[in-house]
Amino acid sequence: MEAFNYLNDIEKSEIEKFVENKTQFEAVRKVLLAGIYFNGTLTAGEPADARKNFLLAQLTQPIMENAPIAEYGSHAKSLVNGVKLIETGFNDFEKFRKVETEPKAKVNRGK
Repeated sequence: MEAFNYLNDIEKSEIEKFVENKTQFEAVRKVLLAGIYFNGTLTAGEPADARKNFLLAQLTQPIMENAPIAEYGSHAKSLVNGVKLIETGFNDFEKFRKVETEPKAKVNRGK
């Protein structure tokens, strides 16, 4: 785990515990990504609101400033890359998961 040399042994140990608790791991992942994944989704009985959409909300500023159209794509690309970085971080957590090895079968050597 040389790639994580910015963590001390205690921090690595705590991350290992976090990763091994699959329920906690997925819950934290959901909380961090919910605003991105679910903003802008439609809900039955509620009116549509484009301002809840992650990408549309972030592009409002360049549109209001009449920025050149090329800036919209650049801004959108930056947002998508930000989401990718979060996902990459969660993938890196998997490197802390202990590899389970199957116990060796006991040999019954009759007496």
